[in-house]
Amino acid sequence: IMTPVRDKLYIGTIPGYGVLGGGLTVLDPKNLEHTKVFSNVIHNQSIAGLAEKDGKLYGSTTIAGGLGIDPTEDAAKIFVWDIATETVVEEFVPEIPGVTVQPKLISGMKLGPDGLLWSATGGTIFAMEPETLEIVKSKNIYPEVADYGRWRPIQIRFSDDGLMYATLAGKITVIDPGTLEYETLSSTELMTLGDDGAIYYANKSSL
Repeated sequence: IMTPVRDKLYIGTIPGYGVLGGGLTVLDPKNLEHTKVFSNVIHNQSIAGLAEKDGKLYGSTTIAGGLGIDPTEDAAKIFVWDIATETVVEEFVPEIPGVTVQPKLISGMKLGPDGLLWSATGGTIFAMEPETLEIVKSKNIYPEVADYGRWRPIQIRFSDDGLMYATLAGKITVIDPGTLEYETLSSTELMTLGDDGAIYYANKSSL
């Protein structure tokens, strides 16, 4: 997962074969020699979501590592990385209203126009207050999906009219962040919104 912060690109990764513990890379596009890599940022977990607000990088994880090794951790986490000190200042297993299984993958971290940090797991969307880290909104949109995904992050995008588009449980789902009313448009795990207002996504049958 990648997110730009000022003049740097922050990249969350999953390790290679037989290894646990993903890294956080801080890429300097103007000077690659200044690129930094922080390994195993969250013990034996990989990074599946990143978003920045006020000098803090908010992240989420998956317990999965590379192929050929079983996870050692029971639950995905949310963490806060201080950009100035380059350290984790908070990490925790969130209690998400509506979920029926403790999430092994939390992803889709995105700062919304409402100032909330939105994330997703399985068939559930939820929003967190950045300052208090309190979950203030959540909805299990697809309750039949209890444990979805291992590595691939859920995509969350906001349109100019304030609606949210997410690949929740492998379905393009348009959600009103205020009311959490939703509509399912199609099935795919890869989607983004173009500057022209169109939805671009991969045909699930060809993935």
